[in-house]
Amino acid sequence: MEQMGRIEDKIDRIVTIQTQLQIDVAEHMRRTEIAENNIEKLSLNMVPVQKHVAFIEVSGRLLAVLAVVATIIGGLAALK
Repeated sequence: MEQMGRIEDKIDRIVTIQTQLQIDVAEHMRRTEIAENNIEKLSLNMVPVQKHVAFIEVSGRLLAVLAVVATIIGGLAALK
């Protein structure tokens, strides 16, 4: 009978652990869903920033090309 009592105690502890694990998994799933939704919102909010960065990159390259052309024209004008 003593062994049965110990087995029942162990089963009770396992059930308690299992219940806590189920609660932990449910909380983890809830927080993961919130995180995924926030990532999606952040991605959508980043679109204008990404467009602005692309515009600045193109503008910078254009200004660099224009600076080179102006330098060449200035150099040619100085030679005449």
